[in-house]
Amino acid sequence: MTSRVPVSAIIHVLNEIDYIEDCIRSVDFADEIYVMDSFSTDGTVEFIRQHFPRVRLEQREYLGAASTKNYAIDRAAHDWIFIIDADERVTPKLRDELLRTLAGPLDRWAY
Repeated sequence: MTSRVPVSAIIHVLNEIDYIEDCIRSVDFADEIYVMDSFSTDGTVEFIRQHFPRVRLEQREYLGAASTKNYAIDRAAHDWIFIIDADERVTPKLRDELLRTLAGPLDRWAY
């Protein structure tokens, strides 16, 4: 595999049991998958813990989209961050483009 800078994928969830599996699988290229849960009550947290042990999961009161994302960005393990909603998916074409971009040369500060 080509050397590249590491990337964190951040997913905010609230009761996303029907969507979270496909979303997490679509970002499995990320070096860190960080899920911010706003206290789901539908089994989302338990599902993630049972099926995705490498996913970093944190629960926090929802104080708005910007607050939630900024909180997670500040705590992400890597400088390059990919934010995705639970009902979205990274297509193979997008994944390949992201990985090519991260392999450099990095002439952007955002993508």
